[in-house]
Amino acid sequence: MVEQPDAAQLLIGRPGLRVMMAEAPAMATVMARDEQALRQRIAAEHGLALPSGGRCSTGDGITFIATAPGTWLALADGLSPHWPNTLAVQLGDTAAVVGQSGAYLLFRLEGEHAAALLQKGVFIDLHPGQFTASSAAVTVIAHIGVILWRPDDQPGNIPHYRLAVPRSLAVSFRHWLESSVALME
Repeated sequence: MVEQPDAAQLLIGRPGLRVMMAEAPAMATVMARDEQALRQRIAAEHGLALPSGGRCSTGDGITFIATAPGTWLALADGLSPHWPNTLAVQLGDTAAVVGQSGAYLLFRLEGEHAAALLQKGVFIDLHPGQFTASSAAVTVIAHIGVILWRPDDQPGNIPHYRLAVPRSLAVSFRHWLESSVALME
C-alpha cells in the first residue's frame, strides 16, 4: 500500500506541541431511524460497533463520533467527498445521512502540551484518566462549537486530539489557538 502524503498544514511546531490544520475527509451526519438496525448494518458493512455518547470508534479508515443520542459524525479518510451518498445507500432506511464534506476543517493537536492548550478553552476535563483514547465531546471553545475527540494513542503514547471546526469559523478558531499558544510561553 502506498502511503498518502499528509496534506495537513503545520500551524504551530514547538517542543511538546504540534498543531496542524487540514481539509476534512469525506464526512456525514448519521441520524438513526431504527438504532438497533443501524448498529447491525454498521457492524455488517464496516465491522464497527457504533459508539455511545462521549465516545468514538474507528476501523477500516472510517470513524464514527457520537455527537448526540442517535446521531453520529462519520469521517472516511481517503474516500471521495461523495462518500456520504454511498453510505446513505448502504444504511438504507435505518438512518438519515446528511453530507458534511466541506463543512468542517480538521485541527490536529499532538504532544505533551496539547491538553494544556485545549484546556484553556474547553470546559471539560481533559485529564488522560478522564478523557481517554476514544473519548469524544461536542463542546465550545472561544464561543465556537467544535467536535473534539481523542483517537487511539499514537506509538509512544503521544497524546493527540482532533477537532472538527465549522469552516466558516476556522480563521477565528486559528486565532484563538495562536493567541493561546503565545500565552503558554
